[in-house]
Amino acid sequence: TPAAFLAGEFIRWLGEQDAGRPWFAHVSFIRPHPPFIVPAPYNTMFDPDAVGDPIPAGDAAHPLVAFARETTRTGSFVPAAEGLVRDLPPAALRQIRATYFGMIAEVDAHVGRLLEALRAGGAWDDTVVVFTSDHAEMLGDHGLMGKGGFYDQSQHVPLIVRVPGVPPSRVDAFTESVDLFPTLLELMGVEPTHVPDGRSLLPLMRGEAV
Repeated sequence: TPAAFLAGEFIRWLGEQDAGRPWFAHVSFIRPHPPFIVPAPYNTMFDPDAVGDPIPAGDAAHPLVAFARETTRTGSFVPAAEGLVRDLPPAALRQIRATYFGMIAEVDAHVGRLLEALRAGGAWDDTVVVFTSDHAEMLGDHGLMGKGGFYDQSQHVPLIVRVPGVPPSRVDAFTESVDLFPTLLELMGVEPTHVPDGRSLLPLMRGEAV
């Protein structure tokens, strides 16, 4: 799969780096992403009857949401599927959600391979790890599928920043993807040549008031 290949290529590349020389890697997993399909054992890892039903669509909708409900076809997400997402029965939506969760689990497993490679290569204590995503997925909530819309299910993405020497903590403050650039610059001790759009997250990670 793309996830397995990408993880393997990073591990190969990591083994070619000169000891003691700084490196930077942007490892971009394209899954989970349509089409929603995943190999064993992840395809049956989650019971469709246990993943829960989507948030109901409701009657009132913003014009953008209404347009998406009228035009989003299931075939854009499920190979060879017919019809609109809005017309899918609950059982079909639960199966899509279960498959998507399996896709997440596959990526999680391969991210684990990356972290183990860092430990095995002696780089764990010297490496900053950032895990995030460009967008989320509606998965049938509010009658929508994909990344469109303004709901939390589309905009709320994971962000984990692991910095050696900084104790782990959970930050509930609002952050943005643009905050990653100034965060990485501060960690590397690099002064920006322009004013970044975001702000460093290190004060929040250290428990400092901002």
